[in-house]
Amino acid sequence: MYTTCSTADAMMNGHALEGGSPAKATIKPPPSPSATPISAKPTSRSETACANEFHVACNNAEKSTANTIDKVTQ
Repeated sequence: MYTTCSTADAMMNGHALEGGSPAKATIKPPPSPSATPISAKPTSRSETACANEFHVACNNAEKSTANTIDKVTQ
């Protein structure tokens, strides 16, 4: 697909109209996915410690979220 614009359009958009033929779009296939699997960075924290913190955070957030939802649905 070729795109052309007038001198007024070019100046309005801050571009100077250049000579020559319009640019032609090139369609390229998407890059292939990497064959190397992505792994998470190892941490020094245990799964139990992370699970405990997650549950504490969820329990504290649940009360405020429930109050917010009640106000929205009423």
